[in-house]
Amino acid sequence: MTDDTWGLNNIAVVFIAAPAEKVWAALVGEDPVARPFMGQPVEVGEVGGRYAVGEGVTGEVLAKDRPHRLRVTWVVPAPPGVALPNCEVEYLIEPAETPQGGEVVKLTVYEFTDGPVPPQFKRAGATGWGLITSNLKTWLETGQALPAVKLQPPG
Repeated sequence: MTDDTWGLNNIAVVFIAAPAEKVWAALVGEDPVARPFMGQPVEVGEVGGRYAVGEGVTGEVLAKDRPHRLRVTWVVPAPPGVALPNCEVEYLIEPAETPQGGEVVKLTVYEFTDGPVPPQFKRAGATGWGLITSNLKTWLETGQALPAVKLQPPG
């Protein structure tokens, strides 16, 4: 983010009973089985390099601090006649204190935009980040993905 036109668009928080390294590996595509992004593969280059989720999301890696922080640009194709603002997504993985102890991390996903988001995309983004973080938690804690969820296209 380069100026004050950027604002927080979405935030998702989840606590995961797994080591930070496992969460990181799933988020950056190092775990070949974990697919938290609705089953899509992830590609994360070095800072300045390519970021991709499946064939629909592209971007650039802005910050990469293993296993605590990843920040990327997030570009999705817009339908004809729809203008989407620029978007950046930041993933923060932090230790979480629990009464029983054990390895638990807090994953926070922030989505920032530099302009207004059409309402249907704002709703889709909030639902999508909830599904992504929940799917990641379920996978890392149980080895199972969430049941397939059919997402409706914004509209």
